[in-house]
Formats: sequence, structure tokens, C-alpha cells
Amino acid sequence: MSTKTEICNYALEYIGRKTIANIDAVPGTRETNVCKRFYDLARQGVLRDHKWGFATRSITLASVDTADFVGWDYAYQYPVDALYASEIYNSAESDPIAYTIESNHDLDGKFILTDQDDAILIYVADTDETHLFDSQFVEALSFKLAAMITVPLKGENQLQQTMAQNYGMAITKAKASDSNERHAEPNTDSSLLNSRS
Repeated sequence: MSTKTEICNYALEYIGRKTIANIDAVPGTRETNVCKRFYDLARQGVLRDHKWGFATRSITLASVDTADFVGWDYAYQYPVDALYASEIYNSAESDPIAYTIESNHDLDGKFILTDQDDAILIYVADTDETHLFDSQFVEALSFKLAAMITVPLKGENQLQQTMAQNYGMAITKAKASDSNERHAEPNTDSSLLNSRS
């Protein structure tokens, strides 16, 4: 299991910078401050690149008034911990159901619109629990972070491109490994889905 600080230190070592003692240190070193600024952006970017098993959640959505929306029968609150929505099911259907994401007129949030009542959403959560990250995800994340912090810390565009290429190779390997842990389509029985919520 790697901590946020260790992931940052992998990235720093890739680009030849000093490691840090703690990402949350105040006051922080230049390396600490840059890692802190880019860590969540890098983590969310890697999470968005694949439907990771450890970050996948399901939930029966909370309905809202449809007055702000046109063309759909139902509107639901977008889960606060969702990084992106993947599929919508109901308890009886095995095929994904059509939906879209929109904001309301007040622009105070995102909403899921669909023609499905009692919709169940499968989504990737904005997961920050590093104990869930396996070694290949950590490797990919550290290269993603290295690519993002290279220019601020080193000012070297060629090194940044190398880190981005390394990320491309690492994410391909990590995605394949994660996908290999799934050998069948998920059971969309509502009792199973609700047990994962």
C-alpha cells in the first residue's frame, strides 16, 4: 500500500527532484507545494481513464423535480462522490438504459436524466483511499503526476513528454490487469447492486 506522499515521491524521483517528507507539511518545500497542487488532478485523470474495479460503485438514484428539464421522464441527483457516470440499469433489465447529464437553470449541480424510474447508476467514484490502489495503478498515477509536475519543477518539455509516454505504457498495463479481474458481465439484480451502495 502506498500513501499520497509515497506516490508523490515516486513522481519526484522519476524527474530527478528531491523527495518530500509529507505532502501535507506546512510550510512546504517547492516540491511539496507543486505535488499538492497537481496530485488530485492527476488522480482524477487516471480514474477517468478506466472503469476501475476498486472505484466502481452502484446506487439507487434520488429523484428530483423534472420541471427544469425537457425530453426525459425522470431526473435524478448526480451522486456527490461520482467522478463520472457509467451505466444506468433498473432491477429487471440487463441492458443499459439511455440517459444524459445536464445542469439545471440555476447551474447549481449536475443531474441525470432518463426515462427509467427507480434508476440504478453504476459510476466511478472520486476515490482517494490509497489503500485501494494496487501497484499498477500507483505506477500509472505516479507517471501521470510526474508528467504534470515536470515543467513547473524542471522546465524540461522533453522530460515531460517522456513521462507522458511512460504514463501511456503504465496505464495500458494497469487497465488490462484490472479488466482481467472481471470475467463476466455484472449481475444487475437489485439486491446485489444495492448491497454495493
